[in-house]
Amino acid sequence: MTEATSQRVADVAFDETMLIVTLEDRSSVSALLADYPRLRDATAEQRANWQPSSAGHGIHWPAIDEDLSIERLLSDAAVNSGDGITREAAAQRAEQANLERGVDPATASPD
Repeated sequence: MTEATSQRVADVAFDETMLIVTLEDRSSVSALLADYPRLRDATAEQRANWQPSSAGHGIHWPAIDEDLSIERLLSDAAVNSGDGITREAAAQRAEQANLERGVDPATASPD
């Protein structure tokens, strides 16, 4: 497990098109919901009902039987998606989410 994937999940949030996962070190990674059909099609209530899995190195949504590891999330974010969102664009969205939560980008660890 790499240093990035040794981090544990602290929070999970969504906007209209993105899944945003905040790690214990306050860094975050985001991915397109389109890449995760069960999450995309889930209700807001189902998405909000998540729990840490794999000793905190993953996320489980019991209502939709979906599991996502941090390692997979980071891997998926590193690849261009079908609509052209790159890792850089995802990182910019994650940085914006950090700013909105009051996290200073200078002190947050990179993804």
